[in-house]
Amino acid sequence: MRCPLLVGVAVAAVVAMAAGEVAVLTKDNFKPLVLDATSGVGWIVDFYAPWCGHCKKLEPELDAAAAQLRGKTEVKFGKVDCTVEKDLAKEYNIQGYPTIKFFRDGSASEYQHGRGKDDLVEFAKTMSKPAVQPLKALSSSHASDPYFVYSGDIASPAYKLFTKVARQFQARNLSFFSSESNQHPALMTRVMLGAKDISTPVDPSSALADLVAWVDGNKRPYLSELGLQNFRELVTQPVRLVMAALDPTDKGFADMKKKLHDVAVSHDGQLVFSWIDSTRWNHWLQKQFNIDGKKPAMVVYDYNSERHWPAKDGTLATAESITKFLKDVADNKIEFVGPSVYNPAYVLRQFVQNFTLTPTAALKVIGCVTAVITTVWVVIIIFKRVLPQKPKAQGKEE
Repeated sequence: MRCPLLVGVAVAAVVAMAAGEVAVLTKDNFKPLVLDATSGVGWIVDFYAPWCGHCKKLEPELDAAAAQLRGKTEVKFGKVDCTVEKDLAKEYNIQGYPTIKFFRDGSASEYQHGRGKDDLVEFAKTMSKPAVQPLKALSSSHASDPYFVYSGDIASPAYKLFTKVARQFQARNLSFFSSESNQHPALMTRVMLGAKDISTPVDPSSALADLVAWVDGNKRPYLSELGLQNFRELVTQPVRLVMAALDPTDKGFADMKKKLHDVAVSHDGQLVFSWIDSTRWNHWLQKQFNIDGKKPAMVVYDYNSERHWPAKDGTLATAESITKFLKDVADNKIEFVGPSVYNPAYVLRQFVQNFTLTPTAALKVIGCVTAVITTVWVVIIIFKRVLPQKPKAQGKEE
């Protein structure tokens, strides 16, 4: 009886897709439709709860994107009601609603872009393009910094492996190119502004996971554009974030960005450097840092402590003034904006963020608590025995 039901659910989902609708995904049809999808087909899946306000706002955007792209891309749209499909929610570690994930080739990646219809449409179109472009297209395309180039026989198994690596990172806005050559073994080279090119061999015996790990470890540029897709990755680094709020339409934008990049190269590993579009993120910048976006601004931001150090107007004018500002922050010559170290909420947050409950740590905590309780109990017993007892009242003799 299970097979006819499974077929019926799958058929209903396919009919919904054909009508340009968002398919309802369940534990019965998730694997055949999403995980076992034809090669090249991807899925944008919304994990939601019916009572969630943000989910209700996302629903019409998702519907509109699916309708607009009907039959135009290799990307489908689906949704999972996590209050019903609890096993799917657990399997994909859904912690909040809505959570959007992108599925392709049987694996999932986080969707870290905007949630409006236009954002979803743009992402779907991008993911429908080839993950690898010919190197000759580099001059006419918007390449990421860094980008990765394959050198070797493009008809070989090694190139197919390189393509699989590229597909793993396509959702994260990394650019991959290919150059036909007699290079053997084939090479994958990272090209990054301000850094020496580095390469790793690619051959059929290479493990996909190893190549993915190599790209992952070498993908961050000296200067990143801060956005939804990389916000958490950049702000949770063990060092502070330098953030310049710039208007890309400003005539001095390119010059300021170059100066900031040069300073970033000289501070490699000491700080994370980024710039953010001050026109697009004006509301957040105003609320978080009191930056109005009308002129270039810069802060050093410590996400974990919720503190930031604002730079004076004109700091971005020269590399020297940027460097001096960073040194003054490091030397505690600039006052931070944010909670004091004596604020109880700050102390508690720092403890929670830095405490990892391993089995060893758990035993230590239990041991410390037990020792404190035992000590207090012993002290109470001693004081009761050592302190003189209050004399009892004697009755009067008659």
